Parts: sequence; structure tokens; C-alpha cells
Amino acid sequence: METQALKNDLIAWIQRLQDRGILESLAMLKRGAEAHDWADDLSPEARASIELGLDDIKQGRTMSSEEFWKKRGR
Repeated sequence: METQALKNDLIAWIQRLQDRGILESLAMLKRGAEAHDWADDLSPEARASIELGLDDIKQGRTMSSEEFWKKRGR
């Protein structure tokens, strides 16, 4: 189905739709699609730092909260 035909079909379906739950789900989907992703605003340095942290996790270089606080004297 062509894009415009699909849009027209969805519009017609939504106009006939009476189910409030489905309408609310569609509204939530719309809000999500239109939302700004905060990650797009990260600096290159912040992105690199996050990538390093994710790599640490993948490599098993992690510690529990308890271990963290023991090393800091709490």
C-alpha cells in the first residue's frame, strides 16, 4: 500500500473508532513519536563517557552499591 493510501486508510479508521482505550493508545504513540530525545542534546564528550561506561558493563567491570560504599568508608 502506498504511503498516502495508508494514511487515508488510517484516518478513516480512526474517525470511525469508538474504543476509548485504542484512541488513548494512539495518542500515547503520537506523543512518543513527537517527543524530543534528550540524548540528541548530549555533547560528544558525554556520549563518549556513556559509551565507556557501557563497555565497562559489557566487560564485567562493575561493582555493587555495597562494594562502592565500603571503598569510600561508609
